[in-house]
This record gives sequence, C-alpha cells and structure tokens, in this order.
Amino acid sequence: MKLNLGIGQKHIEGFVNCDLNDETDPDRRFDFMEHFPFEDNSISFIQSKHTIEHLQNITNFMNECYRILKPNGELVIDTVHISNVTALANPFHIKAYMPISFISFTKSSHNSYETKTCFEVIETKIKLRYLRFLEFLVNRHPCFFDTHLCQLLPAKTFEIRLTKVVK
Repeated sequence: MKLNLGIGQKHIEGFVNCDLNDETDPDRRFDFMEHFPFEDNSISFIQSKHTIEHLQNITNFMNECYRILKPNGELVIDTVHISNVTALANPFHIKAYMPISFISFTKSSHNSYETKTCFEVIETKIKLRYLRFLEFLVNRHPCFFDTHLCQLLPAKTFEIRLTKVVK
C-alpha cells in the first residue's frame, strides 16, 4: 500500500490519499499530529508534499511514518527550503526545514531519546531559486550547502528520500 499524505487538491492514482481537510475529499481523513490509522509495518511507500511545514510536531509525524512503514519502505518528503523567503512569510507555515533537519531521524543520530525512528537518507534534491545550473554541485554536498551557502544562494524547495532501517 502507498500513501499520499497531505493531498491538497492532488489525488494520486494508486495511492491512499490522506488529509485532515474534508474539502480535499481524502480517501482517509486523519490528523497527522496523532496516531496514524494503519497497522505497524503495513505501508511500502509514503509521499508527503508541502505538508510538514504546516505541522506543529514533526517528531510525531516521523515516528508514525516509521511505525507504519515496512522494513526498507520509503518516505519521500518535499517541502519549501528554509532559505526561501516564502518558508516563513506564509502565515500557514509553522516551521521551515532544510535537509540537515532530518539527521535527527537517521540511524547515525545521537538523539535516540527523542525519536523512535531509524531512517537512512537515500537521496536529497535541492531545487535552487536562481542559478539552477548549480543544482548538480549543491546536491553533491547538501549539508555543506545548508550550513554555508543557502543564505547566499537561496533554495526554492527540497526533496529528501528516506528508507526505514530496522533497529
């Protein structure tokens, strides 16, 4: 089973389209801040586009995605980059992120007391706002970009692909 979390107006064929808002006509309606109504290890793929910036508690969201994903299942998150002026200018965005924000949810993190997850980063794709021909270099070193370059060369969005690693 594949999930599309935070569908807005974009229903995807072959996915269970989930949202809290009834107006989006979701297949499954639930609050991403609460327990997800799926069994442990039952989902093979989760996609979340432009959703996490609207959530108060990303830790619960990540813990629930980890819980319901099958071993080696994938979670793909696409969101606005913190260096994009719209990241915090949008009054409906609660928090802004960058790829390194997700290190705390990986197997190499030392924050295991805060999260129940053990993801591995498969790929990060940063999309630049300007000078898009530099994306190849930026995506070879996303952590360097986040810590040293993103204020000089703002990104538009980023996508991070994670896979569930069994602890």
